[in-house]
Amino acid sequence: MTLFREINSLLFALFLLVMTSLVYFQFTQTRDFMNQQMDSDLNNTITSLGLMLRPHLETGDVATAETLVNVIFEGGFYRKVTLKWLVDGKEQIWENPIVIEGVPQWFINLDLFAIQKKESLITSGWLQLATIEIEGHPALGYQELWRVMNDTLMILSLLFILSIIVLRFKLNRILKPLHNVAIHAKNISQRKFGQDLELPKTIELQ
Repeated sequence: MTLFREINSLLFALFLLVMTSLVYFQFTQTRDFMNQQMDSDLNNTITSLGLMLRPHLETGDVATAETLVNVIFEGGFYRKVTLKWLVDGKEQIWENPIVIEGVPQWFINLDLFAIQKKESLITSGWLQLATIEIEGHPALGYQELWRVMNDTLMILSLLFILSIIVLRFKLNRILKPLHNVAIHAKNISQRKFGQDLELPKTIELQ
């Protein structure tokens, strides 16, 4: 293998290692961020929904309570909401099928996001009125992670191609004096004496 190919292979391997590390770092950081974001959103939603439902549960206004849950649920960010009245044991469940648009199925099958759910007890003084449980929908996490990874890979691929072009150009310029020395030495070994070589700029070659 020529010196040019050895140097080229080494730099290629190092660049791939750096690229792989960056992709892995971006992937884990984005996934952890989205997990925290969805967890925080669930906490905020279940707290605010509990406060909104309390006065209607105290008065037994079931219709208004269900309407409030419907408004929250139709936002599409939650897979399942369960409201259970503790007075009579009545339970109302709202469910959304897991449909994730714009993300390939193989990526979803990796199960990158665990099921997140929160449960809260709604009380009025010492009286327990109802329990509410909200299960998060993973669509937002998968869509954001897929978008970020696509953008990251596209940018890194572009940088990789540009780096390879610049690298080949620079290596050709750097190694050209060495190539000339090799040709000159070969000619001398065959007793072909020509003009002296121009002194290269590289100290080692000088």
